Amino acid sequence: MKHEDTASRSARGRLLFEHKLIDANSEDSQQLRGFLKTLSKTGRSLDPKSIATKGPIAQGYIIYSVVSEDAAHPTLMSLSRHVAAAEGGNMFSIVPTLVEEGEIEDTIIFTCAALLGACYATGEVLGRTLVAPEVKKRMDEMLVLQGLV
Repeated sequence: MKHEDTASRSARGRLLFEHKLIDANSEDSQQLRGFLKTLSKTGRSLDPKSIATKGPIAQGYIIYSVVSEDAAHPTLMSLSRHVAAAEGGNMFSIVPTLVEEGEIEDTIIFTCAALLGACYATGEVLGRTLVAPEVKKRMDEMLVLQGLV
């Protein structure tokens, strides 16, 4: 599990650079590069990326990789959120510990964005491209609610 965790962290870091989602000259970029160099080169991860990047959802994979990091699947990162200190040792809880402020809101935003994406994709598959303007209106509403517009 340690090797998979290391490989997964390294892969997510590289994705940020590959898709130019981080300014290569920024201080954050330099810190990330330094962190990635500290990771062991051993280990391997499951490879859904190779499947996702072969089609039109390549950039969606980046969101998936970030969001799924702390889901309840058997990785060190995800399981660590379900272990809490208790009297006499540690306790496993099905309710994860919130690590950062705003995680609940982020989960709602990601869920809504995924739903809107599914609506758009379904409309396209069914040949109803008239759905796109309505989905765009809902996305614009989400941006306003988030205070981004």
